[in-house]
Amino acid sequence: MAHLVYLGIDIGGTHIKTGWVEKNEVTDGRSFPTPATLAAFSETIKTILQSYARQVSFTKVAIAVPGSVNETGTVFFGGALPYLDGVNLPELICQLSDGMVTEVTVENDAKAAALGEMKAGNLQGIQNGAAIILGTGVGVGLCLNGKLYRGHHGQAGEVSFMIRDRQMRGADSFVGIGLSAVGLIERLAASMAIAPDGPLVFDTLTKTADPEAEALFLTYTKEIAVL
Repeated sequence: MAHLVYLGIDIGGTHIKTGWVEKNEVTDGRSFPTPATLAAFSETIKTILQSYARQVSFTKVAIAVPGSVNETGTVFFGGALPYLDGVNLPELICQLSDGMVTEVTVENDAKAAALGEMKAGNLQGIQNGAAIILGTGVGVGLCLNGKLYRGHHGQAGEVSFMIRDRQMRGADSFVGIGLSAVGLIERLAASMAIAPDGPLVFDTLTKTADPEAEALFLTYTKEIAVL
């Protein structure tokens, strides 16, 4: 841990994932259910910070979060977590760490993923490309002219509210809901009569002949290809 860079916290609509990040590698990865209220969220983040601090003292935290993020680290809209709307995460993290953390970087989750791909993944050396992020919702990070493109309001690439099928009605017509990977896992789990756990679902799908589940997965991947 002598060369520790920072503690990474990925706040998702379903899980909060954490780990030490050093030289493009993540170690000691952990996962926590994402709380349903701001108060419970704050308690979870405080527990995470205290848990990692028992291993080694650290001062830097990097956060990926749903919603739009401005230059101060304040979240707007909050995506799948509307209670984060208007929350300044650097201030909150510093308060919850009792002053231990002094540097906090916050980025929209899809844009953070695109940055990761540009730095150490499939977008290395690519001048114009995109990363499509499939989770509770659907996010996109745009790489234009070799740089992350945020747009005037920090929401470039947000596809969750695009209409996926004009013949559909209701919330499922939106990309972010109809093409939710979490939703897909729930549908596949129901089809195969197993628990809606991602690794279990995909492991079972690859090992068991289930025409209904295979059709669900094929339809989903085709729609992602169209997107």
